[in-house]
Amino acid sequence: SLNAPHLSSPTFKLDPRRAPPWGGERTHAIEELLREKGQFVCRQGLGDRALFKKMGAISSRVYDAVVLAPVIDAVCGCEGFAARRREIFAKAKGRVLDVGVGSGHNLPWFSGNKVTEVVGVDTSEDLLRRARKRTEGLDFEVDLRVGDAHDLAEFQDESFDTVAVGFTLCSVRDPKACLLELRRVLKPGGFLLYAEHGEAPERDGSLRTWQRRVTPYWSALAG
Repeated sequence: SLNAPHLSSPTFKLDPRRAPPWGGERTHAIEELLREKGQFVCRQGLGDRALFKKMGAISSRVYDAVVLAPVIDAVCGCEGFAARRREIFAKAKGRVLDVGVGSGHNLPWFSGNKVTEVVGVDTSEDLLRRARKRTEGLDFEVDLRVGDAHDLAEFQDESFDTVAVGFTLCSVRDPKACLLELRRVLKPGGFLLYAEHGEAPERDGSLRTWQRRVTPYWSALAG
């Protein structure tokens, strides 16, 4: 819950030492107060609701770059993920679309003998910066760009020989819309290669239990 500072209409004093951290639900709660009470006076200077919104955006941006991107990079680089990527994505050929390329952990497993170009799209510029470091020494062309798997309008119909999806569908907001786009850009007879994680089978009850315990924390961390 939000412990609001003392309010007096039409302005109120905001003590930075009592203010909750910027970003997320706390920022929205403060914005609601601002909508009701008008502008605010802060010991650090004058401002309005736009400042809170800007501070929330800055906080979110810093979190994505400093916390989220390194964590996702480390987790997705674990040996268990690498083994599955190696098994599946070595089958790619021709022009490849890597959806949710992230920090580029799929790239080393594409074979230069069969792959001519990889186009990687991801919503996170922070992860793409890490992916670019993994393109050095590869013997095929790599084009990394910011993009959304739900809307691949920049690519023509039937323009890729292979679509690779590595542990991405679990994080998209509309998997069906995403898959329809992937089918649109994939050539007839092309390959859709994907690796995904999900809930362990019922026979592995202990693992399922731990998955369910960890999920709320991972969701809060990674969204």
